[in-house]
Amino acid sequence: MKKIFIPFTILGILILTANISAAKKFTDINENSPYYTTSRYLSEKGIINGYEDGTFKPDRNITRAELLKIIFEGNKTKTENPNTNCFPDVGYKERYSKYVCAAKNLNIITGYKDKTFKPNQTISNAEGLKILGEFYKWNLSTGETNEVWYKKYIDFGKKTNLLDDSDNFNPDKKATRGEMSSILYRYLAKEEYKVEKFSENIDNKIAIKINADDIANGNTPLENDSQVISRNLTTPEIIELTPGEIKIVLSWEDITIPPEQEKTQFNSYLLQPTDEEISFQHKIDSKFDTIMETGKNSETITITHLKPDNGSKDYLYFVESINGKTTFNDAKIKVEIYDKNGLAKSVLAHESIDRIWKIFTLGENYEIRIFDSIGDCSLINRKSNSCPEVPESI
Repeated sequence: MKKIFIPFTILGILILTANISAAKKFTDINENSPYYTTSRYLSEKGIINGYEDGTFKPDRNITRAELLKIIFEGNKTKTENPNTNCFPDVGYKERYSKYVCAAKNLNIITGYKDKTFKPNQTISNAEGLKILGEFYKWNLSTGETNEVWYKKYIDFGKKTNLLDDSDNFNPDKKATRGEMSSILYRYLAKEEYKVEKFSENIDNKIAIKINADDIANGNTPLENDSQVISRNLTTPEIIELTPGEIKIVLSWEDITIPPEQEKTQFNSYLLQPTDEEISFQHKIDSKFDTIMETGKNSETITITHLKPDNGSKDYLYFVESINGKTTFNDAKIKVEIYDKNGLAKSVLAHESIDRIWKIFTLGENYEIRIFDSIGDCSLINRKSNSCPEVPESI
């Protein structure tokens, strides 16, 4: 087994973990929920807490006061408890009064013609978009004078990809907690990554940070050893290899490490269907089914012929970070898979992977299933459910 060393920098740790470090899990939202990443991102930032029973209730209609609380908490805007009522129907001692009064003072809301605010009234999608737009001072188009009042907010939401299903966005529909949270999440993520519009790529990066933190802290949401959380949350890519000898080449670049910095160590693993780990340092005998050879900046595993599958397991290849949380991308770690016809697939490490990178499985039918994902720490030993101790971060 070859050990790869790359710099262990405090900056690398902060970039990876500062934003997503204690995301709460809600009992009514699982990994397949459209609000999974949304709820965990917002909960880590202290924007949403859910209910006392541990649920988030994404399908429950959201009230006017609830939305203001979420928005103010999301922006970390300072609010103070008022001494008097800012609306006749908003008691100054109500738990939401500071958000309502702050919004009024900032001219985000004006209330109704009867001078009330109606804090417990459910809000429509259009009303929710307007409040978000006014709070964050969206760069709205002026539009035509005869346009309906909410069109400019919807146009901005579509242009920046804040709306999950923009073609079917119903401005008059009562907004739900999940829908408004999703719009806010997309806007905050867009701003965090300093891009013009929210994208699936950003969503995947945030999901990876959440999942990596779960794994590193032994709080993985994975239910069994065979599960992984893929970057794009879709089925793995399948590559058909030509039967014959297979080579797996792991390569990296040297990085100058200042004497005062700690080193981060990475190990690669190939588990056979029997769970035997391939860790030969060099070619000993050509009769071996699998051989590992190491060079200065690469490591090659050659599978001369596949062992039969026992019906439940394939070959499994992954790379693990042993010390620290510096990303694999720092060393430009790359995995290439060759069959007898040449290079079949090349996979470059993603910048956000910091613990265990599950890359592919290989079946006896020469079918490679590319996962390119965060893996469960139990991958290290598929016979064990225990995870190794994770080094403390700075």
